[in-house]
Amino acid sequence: MKHILEILKDKGFESWRYSLTFKDQNLNAKSQNEYILNNKEKFDVQIIKQDKGNCYFYFRNRESENDFSTMRTGGITAYYVKNKDFKDTIAFGLNEAGKPPTLIRPRPNIRLKRFKANSTETEVIDNLYDDAMNHCLKNEDNEYIFKAMFDKSICFEYDLTKNP
Repeated sequence: MKHILEILKDKGFESWRYSLTFKDQNLNAKSQNEYILNNKEKFDVQIIKQDKGNCYFYFRNRESENDFSTMRTGGITAYYVKNKDFKDTIAFGLNEAGKPPTLIRPRPNIRLKRFKANSTETEVIDNLYDDAMNHCLKNEDNEYIFKAMFDKSICFEYDLTKNP
């Protein structure tokens, strides 16, 4: 089964990162942003807006696209776009603390019933939670997930209380 990111590439999406510069930005972030903006051989850069010393931009690293890190500018989330208008982006990356990179948006409809942590009580979580999204990515065909991202009549339902 193809990974959801491979499907996005097959459908013509490209991976971009987002960053911004501002007046009182810390020195490390400022130097990373300046490196990206001034290194056209390594990065494709699309400036979205510039005003009063602020610069909002998307960039694409030609050497590494799916490396997620909170220590790097733009390292938390990759935005997949078909056109360089950056309007209908698909976001994949770090979302909830302590969880692996996952599909952030748009997400398909998901309802997952599970036991609460260290309890016999149950809870129902939806697509807002990374646990639900990761369970869906692990158990469903990614082509169908891609379709469900845009077809809100599709809902993935799981009951983990029956066979935990």
